[in-house]
Amino acid sequence: MSPGTDIELSRARLLGARNTFALSRDAIEAIRSATRFKVSYLDVCRGEVPIIFRHYAVVRTSKVSNKIKEVVHDKKTNEARIHERAVESVQEDQTDVWEVQGFLRDTPETPASWVYDNASAALSSFAYLLMNHLGISLQTDKTTDLSEVLTQMLFACGAETTDTVPRMPLDDNDVEAAELAALAAKAIEAKNTGTSTGTRKRIAVALYEHGETNIRRISSLTGLARDTVYKALQDEGIKR
Repeated sequence: MSPGTDIELSRARLLGARNTFALSRDAIEAIRSATRFKVSYLDVCRGEVPIIFRHYAVVRTSKVSNKIKEVVHDKKTNEARIHERAVESVQEDQTDVWEVQGFLRDTPETPASWVYDNASAALSSFAYLLMNHLGISLQTDKTTDLSEVLTQMLFACGAETTDTVPRMPLDDNDVEAAELAALAAKAIEAKNTGTSTGTRKRIAVALYEHGETNIRRISSLTGLARDTVYKALQDEGIKR
């Protein structure tokens, strides 16, 4: 994720959850003072809005000063003495936080989010929202094997079996054309999901570098103003 906007987006998501203050004080402080978020996620769509399970590695950096002792010799007398000096180093601390996004009866149209500093609690909420969203029978007093839920999801998508041999997909289309088409799809998805301006600028630059030189089309795909597209290209040293 880029510094700046995406940090603020992650922070806003976590601090805007419906149960933020159920987090530990340490987790809340880590979110507020984070210098970087590393985010991985799983989303499951049935309809327009997905159920999402996000893991945030909340990273804080700080400078640590340590004193070291060393032996120095006087240039004239060669007399040895102990010299103490301070050495600074950068330390990183990581706090793990999970976010679950989905729907409840009181939020049928707008997705809500819940956050946890415990992976098991987050998974429990994700399982509830996911199974409820997919119409799978819920038994809240029994342990659920989510691999069975995955099986039902695959069957709902038209799969006939879950037993298969993994094979690398092969490209039939021109590779460059396929990459450009994939970037165009990524740009539309970023625009429609409200992805940060910084991310959409990077997509705009990638589109140009992969052969899409029509600024009006890049603007349309990404949802960025044409002046913003020109500025993004200029910032990357691309002259038109």
